[in-house]
Amino acid sequence: MAQKNQKTDRFRDLTWDDLHAWAGSTIISRGQGYQRGRQVQDLARTPEGGLIAWVRGTERYATLVDFEERELVSACTCPYGGTCKHAVAVVLEYLELLKQNRGVPEVDEKDRRLALLEEPVGEDEWDEDVEDDEEEEDFEPPHPARPKKSTEQTLPSFLEKQTKDQLLDLFKDLTGRFPAVRATLQDRDTLEGGTLKKLFRL
Repeated sequence: MAQKNQKTDRFRDLTWDDLHAWAGSTIISRGQGYQRGRQVQDLARTPEGGLIAWVRGTERYATLVDFEERELVSACTCPYGGTCKHAVAVVLEYLELLKQNRGVPEVDEKDRRLALLEEPVGEDEWDEDVEDDEEEEDFEPPHPARPKKSTEQTLPSFLEKQTKDQLLDLFKDLTGRFPAVRATLQDRDTLEGGTLKKLFRL
């Protein structure tokens, strides 16, 4: 049976500013990709009102997000040593379910994820660079990659030669042809210009 948390549900009041302060724009963007890719599974509420889920990445990770003294906190079995994209994906998935008026069950106290998250992780096991490594493993480029040296030298030069109108036409064309580019630009606009906008609206 779904748990009702409307009176004390702090996740409903989150703004883009809150999320940006917690995770940063890069991790938010990656978390959005995970949520949109349906990589958040078996989402549930904890008795304290937090969120817990499995998130598929390089492996399947147990991820928990909660509040401590009005601040977002998270724990994840992934090797990243900070607020990770898996945690962001969990929050975004929960808010999406709220918009759809779909209930979220309460986690069983014997749930395996709770046990996994309680296991201590040594400092030498954390890898703060794993976000970039995992991103490369999860999302393979659709076409053979061009030599990095050549691209890094020619692309900035090409863009610098374009006029403002030419750049606008280029971006309009890209957003029309590639939904992922359009979504990324919309997300960036929301993050940078949509201050205090609530993530969830009734």
